[in-house]
Amino acid sequence: MNMPRVILFDLYGTLLDFNQRAFIKNLAQALDLTARAVAVKLFGDYTCRPFASDADMVSDLLLSLGVEADEATHAHCLSILDAHLAKVTLIDEAPQVLAFLKACGFRIGLVSNAASAFKSPVERLGLSSYFDCMIYSCDIGSCKPDRATYRAALQHFDALPEACMFIGDSWRNDYLAPRSLGMQAVWIGKTADPSVRHIERLGDLAWYSLQQHRLLLNRGDTLVFDNQHYVLEQLDTLPHPLAGKYNIVAKGMLISNDHRASRAVYFKRFSLAGSAYLEQLAYSIYRSLDATRCIAEVIDCAEPVLITSEILGAPWHPRDAPLLAEQMGFHLALAYILAHTDIRPRNLLVQSDEQGLRVELIDMEHCFFAAALETDDLGDVLQPATFDALSHEGYLCRIKHSPLAVATLRRVVSLFTRDYDHTARNHFTRGWVRGFENAREIRMTIADRLRRAVRGSPSPIIGTRAYRRALIPIDIDLLLLRASENPTEKLDEILDRRPDTFDYEHTVTMGDTNAMGNCYFLKYFELQGHVRELWLTQHVARYEQVLDRYILSTRSAHCDYRVPFFLYDTVIVKLYCTELQRVSVTLHFEFYCKGSDRLHATGEQKVVCKDKARKTCRMPPELMTAFTQLARR
Repeated sequence: MNMPRVILFDLYGTLLDFNQRAFIKNLAQALDLTARAVAVKLFGDYTCRPFASDADMVSDLLLSLGVEADEATHAHCLSILDAHLAKVTLIDEAPQVLAFLKACGFRIGLVSNAASAFKSPVERLGLSSYFDCMIYSCDIGSCKPDRATYRAALQHFDALPEACMFIGDSWRNDYLAPRSLGMQAVWIGKTADPSVRHIERLGDLAWYSLQQHRLLLNRGDTLVFDNQHYVLEQLDTLPHPLAGKYNIVAKGMLISNDHRASRAVYFKRFSLAGSAYLEQLAYSIYRSLDATRCIAEVIDCAEPVLITSEILGAPWHPRDAPLLAEQMGFHLALAYILAHTDIRPRNLLVQSDEQGLRVELIDMEHCFFAAALETDDLGDVLQPATFDALSHEGYLCRIKHSPLAVATLRRVVSLFTRDYDHTARNHFTRGWVRGFENAREIRMTIADRLRRAVRGSPSPIIGTRAYRRALIPIDIDLLLLRASENPTEKLDEILDRRPDTFDYEHTVTMGDTNAMGNCYFLKYFELQGHVRELWLTQHVARYEQVLDRYILSTRSAHCDYRVPFFLYDTVIVKLYCTELQRVSVTLHFEFYCKGSDRLHATGEQKVVCKDKARKTCRMPPELMTAFTQLARR
């Protein structure tokens, strides 16, 4: 059976819980009628008739039931309707299941036998945003199991029946009738018939394979984790806010085959299969860096599911910040290098053992991707081969968001360090440097593992809406580039502690002076060029390799003279930059005499990046990083 592309849901009894019996009973008592008489009208004729308002429907109902109603009776019946509509609630797992299916790329529709008044809870409870189409019987004049009702949905989605799956709790309306049209169907109910595709409750859909029509995980399943054989005894799906936007997460309890040991674990189902391998890889690399104790493996049960050992600990609290300064420096350095872009207080746990406090990270699915790219004009972005023709320059031109921008990094680091005293700041710096040292020591091993993963199947994928794409070799190259940076200079940049300028000293010699004894004007331009090249050599990573591919072309240069320099004066040249763009930058030079703050001259160069063909191009990361550090605050 093919995977459906459209999923249609029933409403009441499937996604929403409504006490229909209590409502009919209260309304019948108010009208002194039998419950059956009221139910036949309200949930029979009125499910196929539209009404402009709830008041209009109540008026028509009283008239059709032969009740001579005054204003008080009408108001009382309307209040009963409003009171019971206010009691309509979501079935617990509904938002989580709908959000997950939406993230998986399915188109989702609602097909409900409902009178006009019973449409309002969908909006009130926030379900409407999940649906691409909502079909109510009262709007189209036909009810399930009439084939016209299902065909209305097929027409809206322009889909063949076999491409659609219907899910609901009515055996006739939501299972038999859709199947008679050629749709796939899953019934929510209990049955011992193995031929019936069913789940016992909506929450089971979170772990149901829509392609193989079976639960991915079920109590009593046997599995291997951490080289041990276990039986799955318990599986409790976490509620929507705790699981995140794109995944299904459950806490499980494993029992050893001899029933002598138990172990708590977490299972995670992803909207994209490759994301399971990405997070498993991230946990594995973090373990190799001694940055986590969590064990993560992927089990293949119709589709990849991540299983992780339980990490116990208290939620991170600002009061712990000074005590954890060195560890946070270590973790934030690794987060920068490995592009772990979801490091935040809610994903940190603090453990206490005989060695003191220890920070543990959870949720590693946002690693290794340092940029969200513009990919609308590309092919299948879940395949690394789609990016084979993409150059470094092309990658940079496609960046629409970078979570590793200095402003973002400064905000994240400040979140954890704002209450640090001098001692805590020193500890944080020590941890930051240690994180760089640890990563640098095994950086080639990390890169090799990532490259093997890219060549594997399925390749690692980030599944968030803004980033959704495969990991590619350029991501790995940028990781190596970050690992090679000077940790102290990088932290100074992030914390805005860097010096304002790059300074150079030169003593005026006889060869620098003219007949009047002051410094010749061309010397100022010579110093500009010398200081610029000296700074580039010292501060641009792999500068010689950059020169093999790029040229910094001076578009304009000038110098304004104020006070002359004379023989044996020591000139201080201060360099900084402004107007940093993707392809250009403005360099500024200030000339002082050593020991004085009097400005003797100023200079300026407008510089453009070009490729070897002399065409203007975007600066490579090495240049952008260096100029960003030089940019005046």
